[in-house]
Amino acid sequence: MEPIFKFKFNTFRDTPQKFYSALVFVAASFMIMSFTFDQGYAVIGTVLTIFVLPEIFFPFTYTFFEDKIIINRYFYKVERELSYYRKVYKDKNGIFLSPYRKPRRMENFRGVLIRVPNESKNEVYEFLKSRIEDVENKNK
Repeated sequence: MEPIFKFKFNTFRDTPQKFYSALVFVAASFMIMSFTFDQGYAVIGTVLTIFVLPEIFFPFTYTFFEDKIIINRYFYKVERELSYYRKVYKDKNGIFLSPYRKPRRMENFRGVLIRVPNESKNEVYEFLKSRIEDVENKNK
């Protein structure tokens, strides 16, 4: 099956300001840990800090099909049917897909933020809105 949209988001290339800010944060935390603790702990803490922030340091690949979305993160792959999601929101960082019809506290844990390049944002938003919200409204 041929994908409808496919794009790669790399923070270093797409938003270098965030990438360099994260590098400064990691370097500062390394310095603080190395002065406070042993060098070995500082290295372990720095590696853990980098792995906790995969959106900044590793590229993501998003693939949209007619009925599902595949998010290939550096260490794992998320594959979901579009029928799982109920609401589509535009966000300053991309497009957020929520499994709930109304805003809830669990939304950030169950939903997914898709970091879409600005030139494709409206087109991808309209596609997702038609596949998720319009289908949901027809099923009511």
